[in-house]
Amino acid sequence: MNSILTKRVIVVGAGIGGLSAALCLARSGGRPIVCERAAKIGDIGGGIMIRTNASRVLKNLEVFDHLRGLTSRISSAVVYTKDGRLLRRWQLPTSGADTIIVRRMDLQRVLLEQLSRYSHRLELGFSFGHFKQTPEQVTAFSTNGDMIEGDALIGCDGLNSQVRKQIVDDGPPCYRGFVQWRFITEQRHPVVGPHEKMDWYGNGLRFGASPLGPGMAWYVSVNSPSPDWRGGDRIKDYLLGLFADWANPISEMIADVIPEKLVWTSIYDRPPVSRWGDARVSLLGDAAHPFTPDLGLGGALAIEDAEQLHNSLQDHDDTIPALRAYEGMRRGKANAVVMKSRFTGDMSQWSNPVMTKARDTLIARCPEVI
Repeated sequence: MNSILTKRVIVVGAGIGGLSAALCLARSGGRPIVCERAAKIGDIGGGIMIRTNASRVLKNLEVFDHLRGLTSRISSAVVYTKDGRLLRRWQLPTSGADTIIVRRMDLQRVLLEQLSRYSHRLELGFSFGHFKQTPEQVTAFSTNGDMIEGDALIGCDGLNSQVRKQIVDDGPPCYRGFVQWRFITEQRHPVVGPHEKMDWYGNGLRFGASPLGPGMAWYVSVNSPSPDWRGGDRIKDYLLGLFADWANPISEMIADVIPEKLVWTSIYDRPPVSRWGDARVSLLGDAAHPFTPDLGLGGALAIEDAEQLHNSLQDHDDTIPALRAYEGMRRGKANAVVMKSRFTGDMSQWSNPVMTKARDTLIARCPEVI
């Protein structure tokens, strides 16, 4: 066993990426210290897609089997126009592993359960403020002055990462011009098949639905000049009005919504950066490469990051070269996904009729395998 994996690695953030990184390290004899500002883990969030590479990692971590019955396997994706005209159906490659959709909180729960089998430390209610380094170690300080010492620190603290701010300080995230509502229901609409992700595109509006276990998850994306727009007090009526002239299944799905269970998000990303780390500190997941949800790859790339972080620490004798190697292995792919996701989101939300017609033509001519 490489001795570096027995060192103390501070993981800031107990989201999908942070827990995956901690589990990867703990299974190899590491001593991860997970710091999370929330008092409890896993009560929020909708469904997320886990593509094949990340599914393979979850299998290696003995997580995948514990998700059975909580997920849906996705074998194809389909896009329609607002009036229900089919534009394109794609087959998703398997590569020896499944693409699945799972509730974020279910995946977090199972990751945490698996982590509990190994040596680790979980600090809930630790609101990270800043870090300080010496040549020998790094110290994380909370906003109220508590401190944790370690041999490395990995920022997994998301879009508004305080770790990232101290490394690159690239300002606030970029609002992408649309907001989103998400909903999970235990009853699946008949139009939503058991293995197919579905999207309907309009002018500045989008609706998507996916199977999720016995039920389904759906989302609505709406162009808005303000990132704070929440649709008013009668959100259900507002959404029904927006989609009144769309294909019938959409209004039926919205009609079943429980307004109090809608999850609202304004959509942001950040431009790619060439620097993810500083000496004994590095970034992972959305802290390193936050992008829009339009490709469904956020959780998957964070899980891939976690595996590569583990591998780089295992392959190098010293912490600092190991972290730079990890960043070099992940930065190119992740930064490319940031830009591709940004373009996909922009194109999907086009409102100009000429541009949306061109978009629909382009989608219809895309290859049938993605």
